[in-house]
Amino acid sequence: MIGAKFGSFNMQDPTAGVWLISADVFSAPENQIQADALPETDGSLIVQQRFGSKTFTASGRLRTTTRTGLEALMDTFKLAMSQKNQPFDIDFGGGVRRYLANSQNVTIVDSGLTTASYSVQFLSPDGMGWDVNSSSLITPTGITTSTSLIPLTVGGTYKAEPIITLALNT
Repeated sequence: MIGAKFGSFNMQDPTAGVWLISADVFSAPENQIQADALPETDGSLIVQQRFGSKTFTASGRLRTTTRTGLEALMDTFKLAMSQKNQPFDIDFGGGVRRYLANSQNVTIVDSGLTTASYSVQFLSPDGMGWDVNSSSLITPTGITTSTSLIPLTVGGTYKAEPIITLALNT
């Protein structure tokens, strides 16, 4: 079972009657490419490429032991999905991948006395997820020369935006 949360609401919590069945969050956002025609020749030149926002859908099931309990769970679910700019955290690669998200469409289908199915369409404005765990890209090193090169290797499939901290001592 993959763990998933939207804000503080656990979307994979069988003890509370909430199951996440599928989420297409790992799909890449639209790659927006601007290509300008070359003058007096065939073809074009790529002048800009960027990723846009993306939508993804999470669907699952709500189940309790009583009708009253199901109705209360549906209300709790709708309230949790109405929160703006929440982290959508999902297990990935032994860690947690985080997407900033807003729910756009929440559909709940009552499918019995104590069971309902849900589908939530989310909008991720930046389109990319990030690992919630930080890592050290380089080992802290004392440098005693006037110039130094320290190689930096970043993993992942998106542009790196590392935070580099430099401490100067005399």
